[in-house]
Amino acid sequence: MTKLLTLLRRILLSGLFFCPPLYAAPFPAAAENPGADASRRAMQDAGQQVSDLLEQQTYRQLSKPQTTITPAEPLLRAAENEHCLPVSGVYLSGITLLSQDDLRSLSPLPADCIRSRDINVLVAELMERYLEKGYITARIRFLPVNDYHELGIGVTEGTVERIDSTDRGVNTALLFPALTGKPLKITELEQGLDQANRLKSNHVTMDILPGSEPGGSVIRLVNQRGTPAGFSLSADNYGQKSTGRNVIRAAVTADSPAGLSDFVSLSGSATTDNPAASYSRSGMLFYSVPYGALTVSTYGSLSRYRISQALRYNHVILRGDSAQAALRADYVIFRNRSRIDSLMAQMTYKRSRNYLNDTLIGVSSPSLSIAEAGYTGLILVPGGVISTSLSAEKGTTLFGADTRNTLPGSDPQYTKGKFSLSYVQQFSLSEDAYLFSSHLAGQYTQDHLPGVEWLTLSDNSAIRGFHDGSLSADKGWYWQNTLSRRFVRQGITVTPRAGADYGRVMAQTGQAGWQSAAGIAAGVNVSYGGAQLDAQISRARTSVAALPAQDTLFSLRLGYQF
Repeated sequence: MTKLLTLLRRILLSGLFFCPPLYAAPFPAAAENPGADASRRAMQDAGQQVSDLLEQQTYRQLSKPQTTITPAEPLLRAAENEHCLPVSGVYLSGITLLSQDDLRSLSPLPADCIRSRDINVLVAELMERYLEKGYITARIRFLPVNDYHELGIGVTEGTVERIDSTDRGVNTALLFPALTGKPLKITELEQGLDQANRLKSNHVTMDILPGSEPGGSVIRLVNQRGTPAGFSLSADNYGQKSTGRNVIRAAVTADSPAGLSDFVSLSGSATTDNPAASYSRSGMLFYSVPYGALTVSTYGSLSRYRISQALRYNHVILRGDSAQAALRADYVIFRNRSRIDSLMAQMTYKRSRNYLNDTLIGVSSPSLSIAEAGYTGLILVPGGVISTSLSAEKGTTLFGADTRNTLPGSDPQYTKGKFSLSYVQQFSLSEDAYLFSSHLAGQYTQDHLPGVEWLTLSDNSAIRGFHDGSLSADKGWYWQNTLSRRFVRQGITVTPRAGADYGRVMAQTGQAGWQSAAGIAAGVNVSYGGAQLDAQISRARTSVAALPAQDTLFSLRLGYQF
């Protein structure tokens, strides 16, 4: 009888705390296990860290000054006069990199009288075609008149003779794969230069010098390298009420640790309020390496939580852990001085386990295998930057992932679309400089997603001001906006700010429909050297009556980075 009562109690508690929204109350996630919320936040935080790292590296590629010095090669010109030349036309030699359409676009020579200026126009247009395609070291010369009285125009198409660098932070074999001996195309060289400068400690410039072989050029890379290692430590009260408000965070990074122009980051966090009763701990390892226009990244994260939950007549322990690993590839399809467009593909495995005391809660403990493909872009505009991403995810059955039969109440083989758009702009108002930042993000699906894949509004990166509770659902969007003003006095930077956020989510099950949340925030950031203090007051409001009323939230963060 005792065992039966224990079993019934566990079933009842599971129904009260962990059932999906289909069987719960008619609002998103209000009856969700707070432990499942902790697992989802840990996984999503790790994914957001990866996105931030990759975006920062892309921004560095465009923002760092680069110098490209090309050999002084005066344009070939014939001495101009008004006399007709003793030639009937021209013949071209040595051209392999231009198409027939390129050649047909050249201005035709007069049929009756060819003057030197006509030859000069033809030579200039021919050189322009090479420059348009990025072949900046092509050299043009005149050849003897042939038996048909045609003047020869020969082209020596420039090649990469070798690439020189002795700096550990610049691996020429991976940054410029298989370019030696091939035609010199400036966009391919700048692509490798971009990859080198994605590392924070690198400031690589490029010189193009004449080589010893006909048409050959030597690429000399010069790196004014800074400190390749970084460390940051911070303390804040950004944690959740259930697992602890106060959080210690640390991160270590290294540029080119293996001499491959690679990058590695190790980070971790832990709550400190009462670790013997409730806590949340997480760690992540990220690694990336370039290969020409391709960047391959991998990361793994682990998290663990424990919640001491007091009920009306009882007391339970909620605990769990989660893990995820991913392999990602980003390939640049277009770049210029102010824009980079890339295609990405990623395979991710996620595993979450949640327990009520020692009983596994199956409905909130998924194993997922997710394939993702999409587009990312970054554009520099005058005084600002725009970044975009658009992707589609599909749950698979690889690596022993759950199926609809093994994970009731949700669809592990879901289909989901995601988007984000960020805009940062500096502007002047009454001769004062301001910074406006805006971030719009969301996801859409027609499937009932596993809880770890829901969109969360009640997070500081989405809607600021949530003090308690969780607002998450299958699909939705949010829009976060911040206006700031920067003051610098005697090396101290003070940046006050104000922000307003709004978002909506909707569950695929139940009758609640769209649920809304809004938040406002005001704060200030003070920095001196590597030290930072950030304080913020915020408050959120939501249309979900079942969520607890949100008090004014005061957030504080102290950090040091070097």
